[in-house]
Amino acid sequence: MATKLIAILITLIGLSAVPTTDAHGKTETLHFATLHLEPYGFLGGEGAPRGIFQKIHATIARRAGFEFSDTVMPIKRALKAILRGTSDCGVFIRTRRNEEIYDHVAKVRDRFDSVIVTRSEFHITRVDGLNGHVLALPRGSYAGYSITESSKISRYLTNGYAQSARLLKAGRVDAIAGSAVSIFFNLHRLDMSRKDVGTILIFDRKPLWLLCTRGRLSKGEASRLRKAADSLRNKGVFEKYIRSQLVADFE
Repeated sequence: MATKLIAILITLIGLSAVPTTDAHGKTETLHFATLHLEPYGFLGGEGAPRGIFQKIHATIARRAGFEFSDTVMPIKRALKAILRGTSDCGVFIRTRRNEEIYDHVAKVRDRFDSVIVTRSEFHITRVDGLNGHVLALPRGSYAGYSITESSKISRYLTNGYAQSARLLKAGRVDAIAGSAVSIFFNLHRLDMSRKDVGTILIFDRKPLWLLCTRGRLSKGEASRLRKAADSLRNKGVFEKYIRSQLVADFE
């Protein structure tokens, strides 16, 4: 009798250690990839997620009822991880290229701007105003855009927006380019304001989406994530996260 009872207990303990699975036999744990660009993704730290995209991932997963993990990594590695399926999903801008190779599961924001910010005494009205000048931008970003392809623009490839901002402040480059939120965040960190720069030119505007590995999620899983994201977006939760890092003086 005692032997039989022990066997039952062992069986129950073993069952309790097995991860919960859905109807398709998949474990309901999502593995997010977040690009290591402040304020979107921060490395290190304990407790609640610090970066905008880290917060968005966590909020969507919890609302949809998923366990989750989140790994911060360089942008090219993050995209490659989702493409290859070593990570499941992540928030990125929606591009034609991305539409071809990832599943776009849920809209996060209709508008996400990329800008060129010039030094205070240098002004432009179009991208080709950078011809003959030095532009700093993060390594691996904006592939296929004229700012990376034009032979008339000299480029200084940086390790991220923090370095780009420091170069602009020091006067070592004529302009910097990248996502508006991150550029303004990093300029503000250096105690720079609107009066310290020249032109702020929007050169790209695309929506922000949660994209996932092609074919990774079941229809039910994708639907849960989409409904959760739609609800949170409509309630202004994502906008609150993003606007918390916008610097009013630069807008």
